[in-house]
Amino acid sequence: DKVDVSTVDPVYTIQGARYATYMAGMVGVKEETTGLIKLELDKESGLAAAVIDFNNLDKGSDLWLFVQTIDYQENFNKIVALLTPAFDGRVWYVKDDSAKTLTIVAKPINKYSQEYEVSYRLTGPRFDYEKWGNTTETEFEGLNLDKFHSVK
Repeated sequence: DKVDVSTVDPVYTIQGARYATYMAGMVGVKEETTGLIKLELDKESGLAAAVIDFNNLDKGSDLWLFVQTIDYQENFNKIVALLTPAFDGRVWYVKDDSAKTLTIVAKPINKYSQEYEVSYRLTGPRFDYEKWGNTTETEFEGLNLDKFHSVK
């Protein structure tokens, strides 16, 4: 029925090469990637920043595979970014839908630190997400939550 290997552990063929991803359990058919990025400090403003240019990625890299599998030209505005700084300070992002860039910006509390590293988790809808609804007509019961607690 609804769930098969191409839903939970798809293989992607892109320009004749095969790539694999491994999806964590979540609602909806999505792709994710995680990574680390080093920000450059502008001593004058006290802000640190780095830009991820989704149009200029190394072929076969995690970010490149992520943007291929979400069809980023169509779904860039649906990317969700979770950021965690490895330093004391605030961190946020600016997404430019037309340029397909994600700028990670930080306001470090101690602007004299040598390293401004941020971990990121990006999530986006898989290229075919619209064909996967959240309901199914199957007779297969699956994991029946009614047996564990009352679903409201």
